[in-house]
Amino acid sequence: MPRTVIGCDLSRAVVDLHTLPDATSAQLPNEPEAIAAWASSLASGILVVFEATSGCEARLRRGVDDGEIPADVDVHALARFVQSVQNGMSVLARDGVTRAELESIAEIAMMGWDARVGD
Repeated sequence: MPRTVIGCDLSRAVVDLHTLPDATSAQLPNEPEAIAAWASSLASGILVVFEATSGCEARLRRGVDDGEIPADVDVHALARFVQSVQNGMSVLARDGVTRAELESIAEIAMMGWDARVGD
């Protein structure tokens, strides 16, 4: 039996929950009490994964400071670009898009990165 994985997508107001392998979705308020109640209701062995976007902009700013990214790059917009591609690919993966299709999307996204940031 495949392991149950719950992907959590955070916004200011809600947490969207997407469960695999049964492909169910739910939503709960993004409030400590609601999250704690939900977490305590989970069965043992479930893997819960949260989106990793909170440090994206800070890391890109560090890249500018370290000379890895040109100083004239709009770091906020670049972070949103990265987050948009990541979130879009997550939705597509959840919906069953093939690995080859996801890799193709990543290649095209990297063309946009290279055009703005350089390689």
